[in-house]
Amino acid sequence: MFRTLCVVLLAACAPVVPKPTVLHVSEDRREAFETLTATMEKAARERGVPGGAIAIVENGELAHAAGFGLRHIDRPEGVTPRTVFRSASSGKTLIAATALSLVDAGQLSLDAPIHSLRVTLRQALNHTSGLADRGELVCSGTVEQWLTDYLPGSQRTSPGAVWNYANPNYLLVAAEIEKVTGRRFEDVVKERLFAGLESATFEPAEAVQREHWFMHTSTGPKDLDAVDCVLLRAGGGVMIDVIDFARVLTRIDGQRMLEGAVDIRRGPGTKYGLGVYSARARDGSEGFMHPGGMDGVQSFYAAFPGFMVVAFFNGNAPLTKELSDAVAVYRGMTGAPATQEPPPFEPFVGTFRDEEHALDVEISLLDGTLWADFGNGRQALRWLGGDTFLVKWPGTGDIEATFFPNGYLVTRVGVAKRT
Repeated sequence: MFRTLCVVLLAACAPVVPKPTVLHVSEDRREAFETLTATMEKAARERGVPGGAIAIVENGELAHAAGFGLRHIDRPEGVTPRTVFRSASSGKTLIAATALSLVDAGQLSLDAPIHSLRVTLRQALNHTSGLADRGELVCSGTVEQWLTDYLPGSQRTSPGAVWNYANPNYLLVAAEIEKVTGRRFEDVVKERLFAGLESATFEPAEAVQREHWFMHTSTGPKDLDAVDCVLLRAGGGVMIDVIDFARVLTRIDGQRMLEGAVDIRRGPGTKYGLGVYSARARDGSEGFMHPGGMDGVQSFYAAFPGFMVVAFFNGNAPLTKELSDAVAVYRGMTGAPATQEPPPFEPFVGTFRDEEHALDVEISLLDGTLWADFGNGRQALRWLGGDTFLVKWPGTGDIEATFFPNGYLVTRVGVAKRT
């Protein structure tokens, strides 16, 4: 009813968007942060994202934080730095850090098999286990039930063959945490990382009792407790405000988590370690980061020596580029972002077979453009970087597809091998 009335009485009933709520712990770069906040508020509004929150850490200490826009598109309450968001896949870093703390305690080993699939903890953490996501969300009541329901027949390649980002890897990690501790993995993460953090929880019922946002999904706003699944909990279920997320990240040794990182074929220097991606700032400094996204959620953090930014948004439009540009201005980095040239496309031409889905794809090259044909007409592949392209994979829509030198064409939901 409210939405119907607003179509007729648009200006009369639309919520008034409050001014951003800004917290300055440091006076250094105060005006620059307010400019950053205003820039992101404008970018979110233009992309149809109701609200967001940003925190900046300088030299290991919280310096600034802000919330802007609305928690719910139809309600007047504004986002503040203490609004609880779902961290989505940015929270994988916390699961990985907990597992590494158990490695340090001698309870886990990175290179010993952790499952009948003969996958190691390292391969699960860095997404080289051979597992892939399913097109649908598969939920079970417990980690063990999920492993029983999902894992049989789910390994698309042998362990170590390719990098393929997939949420089931973190169910394997969660299962191993529970196996060696005898406790729910959520409780172990809480004990080892969440001390002193008031907002951090895996429990939607707890999150909705605090000041919290709504996920603005493709079908409309949904509360945080509308979606709860063991797969999501392990792969991105931490609910937390932007200040506490920044604080917990300062407790993590991200550089250690990049040791032995694998090439993900996204361009020069793009790697994935143990729950973190490699990152490079415009001044050439190197660090670690992790984006996240699910229906109605976008999250991002990046950490470099002496600096970290964390951002949450309650909508589907990606704002990573706008955030990167705004942060560069905040830090006084005037150079343009690094660019890369496309690789030669000829090595990607050929026929690939996805055995699981009985699917053949013919890759051809015409006038400098790669084309994919799944048997129902050609489609142009859009180059994203490195050996990765955007393709409409049957049954899923647009998805990233990466060519690997060993003959695999890999997406999160389908893996094809050169024939």
